Amino acid sequence: MPRNKYPERTVARILEVAEQVFTEKGYADTKVMDIVNALKGEMTRGAVQHHFKSKQQMFNMIYDKKMDVYYNAMAEAASREDLNGREKLIEINNVAMKSVEEVHIVKLLSSMTDGEMYSDFGLTSVVVDTIEEKLIPLTRGVVDEGIADGSIVCDNHNPEDLTETYVYAIQMYILGRIPKHKPEKIMRMMSFVSDTFAPFWNEPMTESSWTNFAEEINKEYVNGGAV
Repeated sequence: MPRNKYPERTVARILEVAEQVFTEKGYADTKVMDIVNALKGEMTRGAVQHHFKSKQQMFNMIYDKKMDVYYNAMAEAASREDLNGREKLIEINNVAMKSVEEVHIVKLLSSMTDGEMYSDFGLTSVVVDTIEEKLIPLTRGVVDEGIADGSIVCDNHNPEDLTETYVYAIQMYILGRIPKHKPEKIMRMMSFVSDTFAPFWNEPMTESSWTNFAEEINKEYVNGGAV
């Protein structure tokens, strides 16, 4: 059998089709053979399993690739020298909420049932690792800048606790539950988080981009969820 000259293209194609199948059938109901069938003869099951030993490996790689794009955009916002700490935090939110990758990440995670999402495989190994290793350190740096320049008020609160609570509130309370709700509730959740943290940021951080994000999500889940 001739050697594949472009394995990266093969991997990219498998992941593209796997993402479609996950979001259409749901993670639990997807079998590797479903992905092979969706490739419509482009490659055999053996060829697919040469690159991926399981659907979990495919899922993790899809998530990681999208999260890298999402995180890099936020990191760029955090590096801006023309903004103070609070302004950077707002810009990070804006970038995140406008990100096409974020919409795809939410849709991908929604393919998992609650049991899968909150199992060791689902939430802990896929989502929490990203929050702990990337999003919290990035946000903590911005919070520290804001405390130093006076744009964020921490008073007697521990900056580390403040950062972790805020990041988890955004990533888990709002984004992790979006597929379960309609836009009206998404906005109520966002407003609640914004108002809760208002004393630290000196004023609520609700931005128009959050509304736009809710509208984009609604396009994906127009008939789903319940208020």
